[in-house]
Amino acid sequence: MQPLKKVARENLATRAYGQLREALMQGQLKPGQRLKINELAVMLGVSDTPIREAVMQLLREQALEFTSSQSFQVPKASFRRYAEIREIRLRLEPLAAEKAAQLITPEAIAALEQAHAALAAAEKRGDSQDAVYQNYVFHLGVCRAAAMPSLTTILEGLWLQSGPTLNLLYPHAVPHYAGEHQHVRLIRSLKQRNAIAAGEAIRADLEEGGAALMELLKAIEEGRITAPELLEAAERRA
Repeated sequence: MQPLKKVARENLATRAYGQLREALMQGQLKPGQRLKINELAVMLGVSDTPIREAVMQLLREQALEFTSSQSFQVPKASFRRYAEIREIRLRLEPLAAEKAAQLITPEAIAALEQAHAALAAAEKRGDSQDAVYQNYVFHLGVCRAAAMPSLTTILEGLWLQSGPTLNLLYPHAVPHYAGEHQHVRLIRSLKQRNAIAAGEAIRADLEEGGAALMELLKAIEEGRITAPELLEAAERRA
């Protein structure tokens, strides 16, 4: 896990929660990874109490699960859980893209282009951590461009639960597309203010780009391979 930034003394629990939440959404934590309150307290430069409060909130949001009174873990990779989250995203992210097509600014489009370029570069050099992060930046950028706070909150909650699982994308389930990358198609649709095409592009990205991950998670569920083996192999490759 990458080192987390130490938090300022004011609003310690809120800030600790924010740090851990971002780490989960961005894929900095891996499925099944065990964490201890005292270790996180040292890492973030706070006492155990703010960490415990932050963890309790993340437990309520199903982003973490208890293993003992002093330790907890990121939920293990689950086909059923990810399939459910993916199905909800397939309904909601197209809505966000359609709304974004009506409201997005040139600056927001430029940020999406930058995130996609960084994603492509990360994939090319085999930097799985950055690839997962840039994909997060791209998708949440589209959601936030829709200017629908309630929708963004829901989608952030879904990314909170699924972010760690996306670590399995590289190098085991790298997204593949029959034609151009759906991010490119989406950006073009946003520039054209074509809401229908934007919704179709992000839906196709989730379906086409995530197909290999769904197959991989199914293999894990059936016991043909284990997630720890995949993650260890990815770390050796990095």
